Amino acid sequence: MRVLDLLPARTTLLPIEPIDPESSGREALTSYFRRLCAANGLRVSRVFNVLILPRLSDINISGKRHGNLAYYYRLINGSGKPASEWVAALEELTGTKGLRRLTLLDWGGMSARAVVLPEHHRKWCPACYGDTLDRGDPVYDQLAWAIRGFDCCPEHHILLEKICPHCHKGPFQVLTGYDVAGFCPHCYKWLGTDASGSNDQHGFGTDYSLWMARSIMTLLVRHGAFSIVHDCPYSRTINKLIDQHFEGSAVAFGKWLGRPKSVIYGWRYGKSFPSWEAWCQLSYCFAIPLRKAIAGDIDTLTLPPPRTLPQPRSNKRRKPKRRRWERIGGFLRSVLQEKTPRFDSLTAVARRLGVDCRQLSLYFPKECLSLSRRFAAQRLRERTLAREKNRLALMVAIREAIDLLRRHGQDPTRRNIEQVLSIRKIKLHRENYYLIAQCLQYLEAESQRPAQKSNVA
Repeated sequence: MRVLDLLPARTTLLPIEPIDPESSGREALTSYFRRLCAANGLRVSRVFNVLILPRLSDINISGKRHGNLAYYYRLINGSGKPASEWVAALEELTGTKGLRRLTLLDWGGMSARAVVLPEHHRKWCPACYGDTLDRGDPVYDQLAWAIRGFDCCPEHHILLEKICPHCHKGPFQVLTGYDVAGFCPHCYKWLGTDASGSNDQHGFGTDYSLWMARSIMTLLVRHGAFSIVHDCPYSRTINKLIDQHFEGSAVAFGKWLGRPKSVIYGWRYGKSFPSWEAWCQLSYCFAIPLRKAIAGDIDTLTLPPPRTLPQPRSNKRRKPKRRRWERIGGFLRSVLQEKTPRFDSLTAVARRLGVDCRQLSLYFPKECLSLSRRFAAQRLRERTLAREKNRLALMVAIREAIDLLRRHGQDPTRRNIEQVLSIRKIKLHRENYYLIAQCLQYLEAESQRPAQKSNVA
């Protein structure tokens, strides 16, 4: 046997081990890919464009592909074809096996798309980031955070964050070009906080959000929960709820749940599958474990009277309460009184308040108009200052180039000055050609001053 046969096979990327692949707090595949790029000293966008993109089948590889990337990024942690292709590509590049445990592929492939849905944007728990850093472990994002409906941390009882507390940007895509675990992809500041003071900075989770977080964590403990989801007698759950609490009336059940009766009849007779949002609401209202509700295994359960529906469906945008609008108005007035505003646009203010920008302008037109004018004047001052700073720096570079040419006995013409600036990698645009003439006139006037003084003497 040769010595080379004893060496492990070489891989394209330096492999790393996934974090807790068998626990409920397992790492997400996007977080593993983010840490993998950092361990190899490469950018996320660079690895994706060179190594991952050629291995994807359904994505457009033309110059106009960037509109599809955000959609594919959020499906990496899901249960469809993009997730399986990403798992195969990363296992081939790193030689690491079992990466499918970092996704929802164990929930039945294509059929699980109607059950567990991935989240559109990135979410994180600041207290979990802080605890991980205190323990000295690698910072990562959990797979549960990437599931829609998981809005609260069951360990710290605080809501997950989507907006950066420093730059007030967000929500962010699941992956970005410059992406580091635990840091904002826009301002690159640390997103974690101390667990002791996190309850004062972040909102508490409601009963519904805590129930859903614990139910999803229970699902992640056992894999393969919905491997044959369309063969499961899930209609037993629907029929038992209708018969026991709504006297067999599918119309009454639909009114209570906020769905039309045609949808309820499709669920009852197995023609259509309930959405993930509907399963979450039914599990909370009737205190049924989410796994048993979807599998239809509720014959041994005693169903209590339904609780109030946590999130009623409504196509209309609900008007916020009056007290909240009073707080928003006070916040806008405090921003107007600041000498150095914390925000750079009205959109950033609306994101910080958690309301729509158009709705904000509708209820506070005077304050929004004043803020818009102030932000526009601030941006104009910043652009003017930056332009003046660049102009002064360019004039200094031109004067140094003229002095260098004169020391070497060359004529400081515009062509020679441009050559010196190009050697120093300083770009000179057409609108800046007049600066060369100004510098030459200024130096010529300085050289003539001693001669005029001697003539006067």
